Amino acid sequence: MEHHRYFEPNEERTTPVIKKTGVTLPIVLEKFAEGLTVDEVVERLPEITKDQVLACLDFSSELAVEVFTERMKHAKKLADKFRQLKGKPIAFRDADGNILDISKDDE
Repeated sequence: MEHHRYFEPNEERTTPVIKKTGVTLPIVLEKFAEGLTVDEVVERLPEITKDQVLACLDFSSELAVEVFTERMKHAKKLADKFRQLKGKPIAFRDADGNILDISKDDE
């Protein structure tokens, strides 16, 4: 979907805004979190159209995939780093102050 058709340029804003409405992506998503349907969102926010609501859903799902993908890349880098440290002592304290040694091989 061509998101630029539905959202204002995001030069200084930290959140996407639907063109010519002032309605932000989080406002629309909050309505879904309240349990509203697409048609109910349009009823509650009459300044936006059904196509704009659907664009919000599409855009937010793409953002979620991007964030998840980046987090998985980060997790893989951490796992690789831990594998490099295998055999070296790695320990930390948990919330109760107990020392947890994660360098031991549980296999």
